[in-house]
Amino acid sequence: MTALTRRSLLLGATALAGTAALPPVAWPPSFAEIMAEKVARADQAAARLPAWMVGTPDEYDWQVIRAATEEEAIAEWLDDVGIECECGEVLDSGEVIGPEDCYRCSHSVEAERSTYFDDIDNPKAGDWLRAGMGAHCSRCDEEVHVEAGGHAIGDEAVCEDCMTLEDWRIADPERAADMEAEDLA
Repeated sequence: MTALTRRSLLLGATALAGTAALPPVAWPPSFAEIMAEKVARADQAAARLPAWMVGTPDEYDWQVIRAATEEEAIAEWLDDVGIECECGEVLDSGEVIGPEDCYRCSHSVEAERSTYFDDIDNPKAGDWLRAGMGAHCSRCDEEVHVEAGGHAIGDEAVCEDCMTLEDWRIADPERAADMEAEDLA
């Protein structure tokens, strides 16, 4: 047996203090932990509701709403814009408001299922053009449609008047080449 000396006590205490200062060992995840994480991610993806484009026809008030059904998407849009149901309210004349006179129940709202927006959480102006909808030009704020000369340049929606040569190089390289050739002539 070795004698317990002051030196051995100090060395042991120093070693113990040093190991306490070391960061904890990160053990690799077990197979069960890896599989549980994969299942959780799959459940989260499956729980994501489908995207609907909802708004008033011929207006620029459309929003992307996630809902299980068209009816739920419309109801959420109406809630978002603050249109409440007036059915059953009694007017000063004593007449009761019915669905035909209720602003919410008679409001013209449409919802279109959009797989394009299923994976987009924060649509930009360019996304609306790529989805076949109108947007406001990101540069001059005028209404713009693809059919009327609108172009999706990155995240931007750009009208014909605001397009630059650089934009044309992205949207229509042949037209950009023609423009450059005209400038050289």
